Amino acid sequence: MMDDAMTFTGPRRIDPADYPAVAALWHQAWHDAHADLFPPGLVRQRTPDSFLGRLPGFAGDAWLVEDGEGPVAFAALEGTEVDQFFLARRARGTGLAGRLMDALEAILLSRGLKIAELDCSMGNERARRFYLSRGYVEIAAEERPVWMPDGLFATLPMHRLVKRLEP
Repeated sequence: MMDDAMTFTGPRRIDPADYPAVAALWHQAWHDAHADLFPPGLVRQRTPDSFLGRLPGFAGDAWLVEDGEGPVAFAALEGTEVDQFFLARRARGTGLAGRLMDALEAILLSRGLKIAELDCSMGNERARRFYLSRGYVEIAAEERPVWMPDGLFATLPMHRLVKRLEP
């Protein structure tokens, strides 16, 4: 369990009953971080329903942190990758991001994985600074696949970061 001036519980796996609230959080947080970075056509496609429709695809490896008001953080793992990592506005600056990342890395370690990987959008310097402060190292700046609501992928410039996990 996570604790701070705000009381956080989790992370726990999300279940279908959580999908609407998680999709709303993910939509808001994604737009906060990316609306000014991505092409307008792609941003318009990132609707609440597009996030809602994507959640079942994480096959039980999506994680949720809550407070007394509902979801405050959402993350997903895919293999060694932290594929999604988003916090609600009210949780930013509370220390929750670091504690959630610690929990995700512990999950990866418990699976016998020694490396964590992630992509960070070029221009999202707040997130990039956070990842670097957590021990991630940039190994590439390149075009990477980005999920599109139609189920296809586009490529956009990303920072590729990795971290060696220690038990």
